[in-house]
Amino acid sequence: IDYGRLNVYDVLPSTLPDLFRGSQLVVSGRYRGGSNAQIKISGTAGGKKRDFNQTFSVPKHADNDFVPVIWASRRIGYLIEEIRLRGENRELVDEIIRLSKKFGIITEYTSFLVREPDAFTAAPRELHKKFAAKAAPTLAMQTGEESVHGAGVAKAMEEKSKVETEYTDSEGNTVKVDSIRRVDGRIFYLTDNRWVEMEVHPKADAIRIKTYSDAYFRLLKKMPSLGAIFALGDDVMFRIGSKIVRIGSEGKETITDEELSKLR
Repeated sequence: IDYGRLNVYDVLPSTLPDLFRGSQLVVSGRYRGGSNAQIKISGTAGGKKRDFNQTFSVPKHADNDFVPVIWASRRIGYLIEEIRLRGENRELVDEIIRLSKKFGIITEYTSFLVREPDAFTAAPRELHKKFAAKAAPTLAMQTGEESVHGAGVAKAMEEKSKVETEYTDSEGNTVKVDSIRRVDGRIFYLTDNRWVEMEVHPKADAIRIKTYSDAYFRLLKKMPSLGAIFALGDDVMFRIGSKIVRIGSEGKETITDEELSKLR
């Protein structure tokens, strides 16, 4: 694939395999900027060279929330395979954890993030220690059935073409992740029966608004897009610009126009 002037990077799969009639190949990657892109796909079919040219209007920002998640799943699969084959590497581990948190993707090797309540807010060094203790030993290059399973997990993630909130454990069982939600491109995790947006500390100072109060409905009227976040439950903590807001059983029951104007 020739992407022309489009600045493309982190493309997966890095080497395109053969494509057979009736099958499909999903290629995912990242790009900088955005403009009209002349993309050329070249290949050989029946012994003859074939070229396909297409012009795409590429936006500067993604307008489909699921696309970045698919790319991140594939990227994590690639990084897992790198560790499995070549051994633990601090940079690769940090990238796996960062992507897992940012996109809400839990794997067998990062399941400690949802098993341990403080994991999402722990310092990078502590997260690396947890990964090293719980995941790195099972990722080491092995022989036999365990090696086949590890390779299978990585390959399945590298080939993902849909968004899921589940992973496969070491015994081949499908484990659904109920403590993470994706809402309008934001990631929320459940802690102490409260949904907290990723990168927001559950003990952070917040503007507290009482659920179903006049302030609650006025805020929702001002920002209707918050409806999906409010629907998570009666105790939710999230960002509005530089402010942190908590909807819960205690808090403001009324809110002034001036206070609302500060929430942008």
